Amino acid sequence: MVENSDFSSPFLPVFPLIIRYPFLKFSGIFLEHLYGSFENILDNSDNLVVKEAMERAKNEIKAVIENKKLESDSKYESFLCIRCDIKCYSSCDKFMSSECILCSECFEKCRLSLSREYYNERVKNARISAISYLYSRILLSNLDDWVLRRYAIRKSDAISELLSREPYEVLKIVASDLGVGAEFLNSTVKVHVTTFLKVSVRMRAKEWRLINRSVRKGMVDLSRDDFERVIKEFLRERLSTKQHEFMADSIKKYDFILRDIDELRTLARSVRKTMPKLSIEKINTSQFPPCMRRILSDLQAGVNLPHTARFAITSFLLNLGMDVEEIISLYRMAPDFDEEKTRYQVEHIAGAKGTEYHPPACDTMKTYHNCYANDSCRGIYHPLDYYLKRQERSEKKR
Repeated sequence: MVENSDFSSPFLPVFPLIIRYPFLKFSGIFLEHLYGSFENILDNSDNLVVKEAMERAKNEIKAVIENKKLESDSKYESFLCIRCDIKCYSSCDKFMSSECILCSECFEKCRLSLSREYYNERVKNARISAISYLYSRILLSNLDDWVLRRYAIRKSDAISELLSREPYEVLKIVASDLGVGAEFLNSTVKVHVTTFLKVSVRMRAKEWRLINRSVRKGMVDLSRDDFERVIKEFLRERLSTKQHEFMADSIKKYDFILRDIDELRTLARSVRKTMPKLSIEKINTSQFPPCMRRILSDLQAGVNLPHTARFAITSFLLNLGMDVEEIISLYRMAPDFDEEKTRYQVEHIAGAKGTEYHPPACDTMKTYHNCYANDSCRGIYHPLDYYLKRQERSEKKR
């Protein structure tokens, strides 16, 4: 690859990243470079590329609602700056920092001499990926919370698989974009202690306790696997957040968006009706992980569960789409049942006080002696992952 002053290839180096990770900030800068504004994209909804991107977003959300696996593009292309002969960024001391990503000037002014066909194909794919992600955020911000939670889990899982095959340079880009400051030294990654605590407080496993980590000058040592886990949790949090600027009042002039939202809401209601009715009398737990089956069994038997077990099963069921009233009915068998207190606690976990909670990961379940793992749990790190994978197998057999 060589530089050609007569050839302009804006954003070419980062097209592979925009295609795989469209949530990155320079995806927005790329779209702004092409369209100028968010409204201009929507105003061009008849454009074939824009139409394909919006259809992809809608189909992806449909797959999430129907509990199908999200497929990622298996074709891999490396981030070109890593192997570029020009090294135009070598004099920039902010390369790949958060300031660099927000600036993106070097990407916008790229002048790599590559074929026009190569460039056009990738700019099209990048446009589809970036617009699809943006449109999915619009749709998800106007759907039920359980759809958004399920999407965040599925999408972060799919992206985490992609990241596991990336070089450290790409991990650094994604981490920086998500607000995860890190320092790299050989096979060790260091993150700031506040970053570590933001993730570890959710898991509470022994290996995630700060006292069990090496801390130097406010930085915590992590393996690559642990670092990928930190990125995944930060990404899941970003994907779980509704974008209020995309709520119905701000997009009501676009009939096609309102139609897509209505179509997805109808599908979600239909799927919700077909979900097993979770009640004391009849409950389908065949797809549940052993830990959740055991906690439910104890609850039905009138066992006085510890707080950690109650939190685990409540957050788990909420993330599957069970509503507050149905969950409260489960607790009526508890020996210390108090409807007012139970309602307050369940609603708090459901997010009535402003914070929605995810179920504890497997390592946290082990820490609090709520894990009852067996051979079916191999390769599983979260109860929801177990449930979703069992659901996939069940659907394939039908």
